[in-house]
Amino acid sequence: MRRIVLLLIVVCLLTGCLSTFEHHDTEPPQSSEPVITEPVLTESPHHTESSSTESELEEIGVEETPELEGMQSEFVWKTASPEEFGLNPDILLDVREYIKNDGRINSFLVVKNGYLVVEEYYNGYDEDSRHNIYSCTKSVMSALIGIAINNNHIKGVDEEILNFFPDYEFKYTDEKKMRITIKHLLTMTSGLKWGELSVPYTSWDNPFIRMINSGDWIKFVLDKPVIYEPGTVFDYNTGNSHVLSAIVQRAAGMDTLSYAH
Repeated sequence: MRRIVLLLIVVCLLTGCLSTFEHHDTEPPQSSEPVITEPVLTESPHHTESSSTESELEEIGVEETPELEGMQSEFVWKTASPEEFGLNPDILLDVREYIKNDGRINSFLVVKNGYLVVEEYYNGYDEDSRHNIYSCTKSVMSALIGIAINNNHIKGVDEEILNFFPDYEFKYTDEKKMRITIKHLLTMTSGLKWGELSVPYTSWDNPFIRMINSGDWIKFVLDKPVIYEPGTVFDYNTGNSHVLSAIVQRAAGMDTLSYAH
């Protein structure tokens, strides 16, 4: 699973999924040369998704996510060379050059037909390094929602989300809030009042910071009033992803990490 998550990290980095990095300083790269290691999958704990650096969170008193114990997997990737699968070496060279010039990308992995054909690390990272996965959480959660639908744990993306939380009483529960669906959470169009990107992640006024310091993340998110008709306005909302995780957990009857394994 860790390898799969790392692969998603690279894909998201290269496609701009981590554009929030532009708002924060990052440590200068320690080395421009890749570290290549053998592809053995061992699960490492990751921090909760955010667009804040660890130092920023420390400044405002946010604790790190607790470490996960005993989450090691015995899965080992089958390996092959890129040439065996006909990958264009010139394109791979271009990607490596891009990574070298960018300085912010810490791993580069390519899987082809179930084989790990490229595995490289940069800036002092290696296969056992812990890494904040940022918006890759959204890619992982969308995949898990699809898996849950395929496994008949969830009927489909048009299910209304409040049906998964019958034990909660949320504020501002009007007809619009009752119409919020899984699809709206996936597409960041829930209509909930949020505005995460309008406030620095170092500010207590940022809803993400308030959420992770609240006693109940689900309630914090779904207590918000709906200010837009669901499905009409995009508003980047990390809380949506956490609610999706809670839905998977409740629908599958196990925590999301276990379900992903």
